[in-house]
Amino acid sequence: MIRLTREAGAISLRLTREAGAISLANDTRPDFRILPEADRADMEFFVGQLRLVLPILGFYLFRRSTGPLAPGENASDDTIFTFAATGASATARETDDGFVVLAGSTARKAGTGTFPAGYRALRDQLVQDGRLIEAEEADLYRFATDVAFASPSAAASVVAARSASGPREWKLRRTGQMYRDWRAATLDLGSPEVRPLRT
Repeated sequence: MIRLTREAGAISLRLTREAGAISLANDTRPDFRILPEADRADMEFFVGQLRLVLPILGFYLFRRSTGPLAPGENASDDTIFTFAATGASATARETDDGFVVLAGSTARKAGTGTFPAGYRALRDQLVQDGRLIEAEEADLYRFATDVAFASPSAAASVVAARSASGPREWKLRRTGQMYRDWRAATLDLGSPEVRPLRT
């Protein structure tokens, strides 16, 4: 059982790495060929369940990014979220790629003591990749492109340079409703806001 749990975790890491939504410190790459066929089937079932459950909870670790909006394509104002933190201001939308912070948003440079190391590393990688650039304000970065994050909390933490509860702090622009409440309301399977899981 312990070996199966370890292998299932490794598969999750591989899928997350391939999706490219977040930066991983763990680079485990086990050889699954040594597992019996029945064990591999159990493991694949478990990972399949993760693919179904995680997006409902607001985590899009396994979704591959398809990049920013195409020219002429517009995000609906009905589903634009806003977030502000000590001078930084960001807008975002939920897409099949994850929680996407829109180009032109700003993020704080100076992190607080609560800035998680993983999100700090992700922020630094975005700077290195040129996706976060110097803003007119000396203490801010600006998003040069749309950037997809694995969750609202990841996006909020990078924008605020601190630990942040994305579901509580992102607000629907047109109503001020918290993301978590909006998301709960859209879990009705008949709602057009619920996007199908891409495999």
